Amino acid sequence: TVFTAEAFAPLGAALDPGSARIQVADSADFAVAVAGGDPDETASWTCTATDTAVVSVRPTALGCRAAGLAEGSTDVSAAVTRGADRVTASAQIEVGELAGAVRIAGTEPAVLVEGGTATIHGTGFSADASENRVTIGGLDASVSSATATCLTLTVPEGECLPPRQALLLVSNLSTTASRSVAVTPPAEEIALPVGSFRTTPTGDGCLHLPGSAADGEYLIGVLSTSEAASSLTPVSVAGIPGHPDIVATSAAAPEGTRSATAVRELIGGGGRVPPVRVGTPGPFREWSAGRREAEARSRAGAEAELARLGRAPATSPLTGSPSPVSPGERLTLWMAPEASCETGIRVEAVVRSVGPDIAWLEDLANPAGGFTDAELDSLDTFYAARVRPVNDRYFGEVSDVDGNGRILVLLTHEINERAGAAGFVTPTDLYPTTECATSNHAEIFYGFFPEQADGSGGGANGRFALSAYRLLLTHEIAHLIQANAYVLGESGKKTIWEIEGGATLAEQLVAYDLFGHGPRENLGLAAVEHSEESRVWYWGAWIGDMASYFGWNGLGGGRGRVGGAPEECTWIGSPEEGDTGPCAGRLFYGVPSMLLRFVMDRWGEGYPGGEAALIRRVTSSPATGFSTLEEVSGEEIEAVLAEFYIALWGDGREASPGRVWDWMASWDLHDIFGRLPDDFRLQPRTSSSRSPRAAASVRGGSSLYLHWTPNGSLAPTSIRVTGPSGAPVPGHISVWAWRIR
Repeated sequence: TVFTAEAFAPLGAALDPGSARIQVADSADFAVAVAGGDPDETASWTCTATDTAVVSVRPTALGCRAAGLAEGSTDVSAAVTRGADRVTASAQIEVGELAGAVRIAGTEPAVLVEGGTATIHGTGFSADASENRVTIGGLDASVSSATATCLTLTVPEGECLPPRQALLLVSNLSTTASRSVAVTPPAEEIALPVGSFRTTPTGDGCLHLPGSAADGEYLIGVLSTSEAASSLTPVSVAGIPGHPDIVATSAAAPEGTRSATAVRELIGGGGRVPPVRVGTPGPFREWSAGRREAEARSRAGAEAELARLGRAPATSPLTGSPSPVSPGERLTLWMAPEASCETGIRVEAVVRSVGPDIAWLEDLANPAGGFTDAELDSLDTFYAARVRPVNDRYFGEVSDVDGNGRILVLLTHEINERAGAAGFVTPTDLYPTTECATSNHAEIFYGFFPEQADGSGGGANGRFALSAYRLLLTHEIAHLIQANAYVLGESGKKTIWEIEGGATLAEQLVAYDLFGHGPRENLGLAAVEHSEESRVWYWGAWIGDMASYFGWNGLGGGRGRVGGAPEECTWIGSPEEGDTGPCAGRLFYGVPSMLLRFVMDRWGEGYPGGEAALIRRVTSSPATGFSTLEEVSGEEIEAVLAEFYIALWGDGREASPGRVWDWMASWDLHDIFGRLPDDFRLQPRTSSSRSPRAAASVRGGSSLYLHWTPNGSLAPTSIRVTGPSGAPVPGHISVWAWRIR
């Protein structure tokens, strides 16, 4: 168990202004400024005067009000109590005859709205607007017009302050008058219907949340839209309670408030279900993790070569490149595991069999064994029936630079001899040999050789060999389509999370078809538990990676949770790209695949051509990274990410008896992760304080979570996010809040 202790600064208080001059029968307000002490305790005060014959004093919601009784001077004091702490603050007041003294009779409107126009009525004002100084809560107000009895001004905007009492000071060339006034942010900045959420633009660290009569509940987040995996931004979150009786009314939800998807009937009944343990078989899980490590090394080499090569020139197949192939034919190929155009491994191969979509090649140096002809036929059938229809629909057709109408799959022991490797494709194979010396100018997948195809071994070389190849064909041929979109098409140079997330999404989509699942069936854990094979596909495609992002340490060689998850972890880049976060696993596979799945669910039905056309556009768009998501959704990236992060925690959670918050149409995330061990789940920070606080560091692409459940009635509250020293947040930080009740 981890405990966190927070030391509060000592209680301090001051009266503002520090001195005042008034006439007999006039009054002056002094604001009590409280600092330090326990913010969960409400500060209160009593007010007194040293000489009660000069002024009478009474407490107000703002501080102390002194009324002039007779000429003279005295001190006004406020004894401030907060919890067990008590301090005293004082100011001086003088009562006398003041010629031309300023007096404040009232304001219009009675509740001043930040950024709005207001009028102050009174006497003693200067008719020259520039000779009147007006401050509200210590902030200068711009006076636009003036007469001796009326000032028109613009109410200044507070620094992320809730509805409150503030001190109004009006000064002419000789005297100052003060009065307590009610000030509030605009109604549309506070109103937030239950079930809706709001995000700030990036660089804005302030949200205003409405109060409630009893037991409010919010999920609050701070996310980073930085696209650098090395970006780690420290932030501080503070809740500032307002005045419960100063409210700006609003007849409807403000324009621009983004609501959650419609609440739908709970599929399969409600209620919390007991946890169960679900996992992929150990050897396959270990193989999958090693495969991703090896693929990342190959990806890094390809990135460097693509940066050098640019797009392939328009040219016909060159002499020596593979032509239509036939069984028994021998080919000499280059294999470049690190995607280098300068160094590679020369492989002599023979064509084992030729199917309608795939030509199977085997390295002549392979040991005995391998797939049987029947097993190769089954893989041919699987690709034709399950993989190609998904790829063609959601990603696009595979290119055919060698003119043979097929993908070449080379089974080679060279893959087995590389730690963790299972297979790879390289985009450099799409270039002519004049551009890249190791290119085969063909669509090739280089795969491991199943040395123990009889099933006697473990891992990918044993009983998982066929399952592994079904996954590999799905994932790697999606990479071929992505490579074709860039090398031969107009696609932008995609980021690693787009590349690997897209290929992992292909696994999920093929599994949907394989196990008879529909795209909007709100699938829960039962779909994952359907069979051992379904656990392999769905755990490999996203569940294990999501659990790692949430803090599960199972892929890191240990057990239990890691600190700082998920906000210090990221899925937008690899460790080689600067991700030094604490989470184990290769998060840029499964997490972005679920982000893409969410985008399909959220915007796919309204996209021209549907969800499949949306993903095809993600693959082929000249945009890259977050810009691609903005293009297909029509939303700013901070709104897209906020909805996604709310969905990861809120999807499938109960809203009322028999109903749920339905953020995703494809999956019921609460049913899946709610039935797994605690370590697998997203666990937000929690607070029941009326002044919630949190300090954290947020990595690029990720979000801090704070589940806020204050007890009893709740005043309108501002959530202010700053740097640790109070500086404004940088331009890639956005704040979001979802009102649950």
